[in-house]
Amino acid sequence: MLTLMSPVGPSTEKLKDVFGPQQVPLASNFSDFIDIADVGRKAAGLSPDQPQGQGLGLQLDQNLKLAVLAQTAGGLNVNAAGVGITVEAGGGLIVGADGLALAVEANKGLVVGTNGVAIQPDNGINLSATGIGIVTESGKGLTVGPKGIAVQPGNGIEVSPTGVGVTPGPNKGLMVDGSGVGVIANTASGIKVDGNGVGLIDDVYIKIFCSLHSALFYGVSELVAAFVTRSSAGFMCAYFYGRNGAIPLKDDEFTFSIRGVQASHLQYSNDTGYNYNFSQVFTATWQGFSAAANDQMSVPVLLGDQFDRGVSTFSLQAV
Repeated sequence: MLTLMSPVGPSTEKLKDVFGPQQVPLASNFSDFIDIADVGRKAAGLSPDQPQGQGLGLQLDQNLKLAVLAQTAGGLNVNAAGVGITVEAGGGLIVGADGLALAVEANKGLVVGTNGVAIQPDNGINLSATGIGIVTESGKGLTVGPKGIAVQPGNGIEVSPTGVGVTPGPNKGLMVDGSGVGVIANTASGIKVDGNGVGLIDDVYIKIFCSLHSALFYGVSELVAAFVTRSSAGFMCAYFYGRNGAIPLKDDEFTFSIRGVQASHLQYSNDTGYNYNFSQVFTATWQGFSAAANDQMSVPVLLGDQFDRGVSTFSLQAV
């Protein structure tokens, strides 16, 4: 705490007059002179009536002049130009012509104004008397509540402590697992899902045609697909479909047979194509005969050229 002191002694001019030529100084004048001199040594901290040392922040230099005592690593710099502040490099402070200031990196969200340091708001940031907040755009799936920012769930979206996920509707053919959202493949109905997408199982047409014809057996080769059913007691009926451009053919040289038994009746149509006539067979019937799994079926086929005819043979499979 500073104490205001009363002036010591008379003015300098008065003291000069007392000690001037042809003057006889009194004891009081010498006392004033001594008091004034004592002020100087007290200011320098050299009076025996004082605690040893100079005042706070002062020292006597090598010429016994009062000087500022700069604390080591205390951020002060004392030189012939005066007393200044030393700032640590990269410490966030700068010394300019107007004094000490904060060093604010450009484009990092801080500004310095007349009232101090402030945050520079940008898109999605709100500043108010209560603090810094987030502003969400309406209708974009985000909300801000007392506990922070959150996702606003909509149709098919689920938000839980583990994160944001998808909720598939029941019985809609979708599933969610650790790998993501996927399609449930109903393989029994001929649907498959693989790296290429959703598609039909390769042999789904077999199941469809077996169901269509109420087939008991079926057989497939590169050239023919056949579906065998029982039309009535004692009769077996087979439906034929060409594959890869082949046509089931009524031919005098080759016959339709199961286990070596020739068909008793053929249903066919006489067609014209490839610049010649031929008969395409649609069904064949065996009377008084029963087929079995693994029976060999032989079907005459036309491959496009009237001279390119042959027989496609394959085994029957139980449905």
